[in-house]
Amino acid sequence: TAYEIYQCDWSSDVCSSDLSEERPALDAGWRLLAFVVSLLPAIFWLQDLYDGLLARPWAAMIRDSGLWSMRFLVLGLCLSPLTEMSGARWPTALRRMIGLFGAFYAALHLYVWAREYQFDWSFLVDETLQRLYLAMGAAALLLLAPLAATSPTIMHRALGVARWRRLHLLMYPTVGAAFAHFALVRGLRRAEVAVDFALLAFCALYRVMRKQA
Repeated sequence: TAYEIYQCDWSSDVCSSDLSEERPALDAGWRLLAFVVSLLPAIFWLQDLYDGLLARPWAAMIRDSGLWSMRFLVLGLCLSPLTEMSGARWPTALRRMIGLFGAFYAALHLYVWAREYQFDWSFLVDETLQRLYLAMGAAALLLLAPLAATSPTIMHRALGVARWRRLHLLMYPTVGAAFAHFALVRGLRRAEVAVDFALLAFCALYRVMRKQA
């Protein structure tokens, strides 16, 4: 139905229509607030860049854009179990926005990384092929692109619910590759890496248990 197509969530193979027959209600003001809050890291970077507060602006933006992309991708996966376990419908209304911000910061991450090396694509490709953490990051970006591109409602309708849901199963290997890139760069002993691993393991276990139930 139209509601099934609208409510499908790009960050999960679970449609919100499986949970409720009604479109999840969330006040437009709350949606706007979530949008502005999600955009704040990029706004702060631009302000710091304009004010000349960053000693190595591109290196700082590479680090922080990667952090925020990972945070949004993990949060996007966690919202599905949260919706089902809590019975609350408001997370469903935010899942698409959260996922798209994950893609936005990933694209920004790629841009500032290329900018740091003056867009020397031959060098960047060579580095990617030689370094595992860069290869994992590139794989995550390539997998993320079709997910973001098919997020609009018109693409839901064009693909149909079944094909759209199969395509968006790519979210799991996408986040897995992104986490591998993140962990290799940050190191396994960092607290945020450990937290992300625990959350992703929980989401994977929850999905397996849900399928078996």
